[in-house]
Amino acid sequence: GADPASKDDQRALSEVVSQVLSKLPEPHRRVLTLRHFADLNVEELADVLGCSVAAAKVRHHSA
Repeated sequence: GADPASKDDQRALSEVVSQVLSKLPEPHRRVLTLRHFADLNVEELADVLGCSVAAAKVRHHSA
């Protein structure tokens, strides 16, 4: 099985990430969540956001 300490570390990291994301403005939070947690590529991100690939890249970089 998985190391219990490792699971605790993972849980703590998830909590910290959630806290940091919650402090961001909604548009930035959405971009980061879609890109890194939903694992969307930039083209998919642009499609979901309804913008060009270039605009999606700018939004991701700005977040």
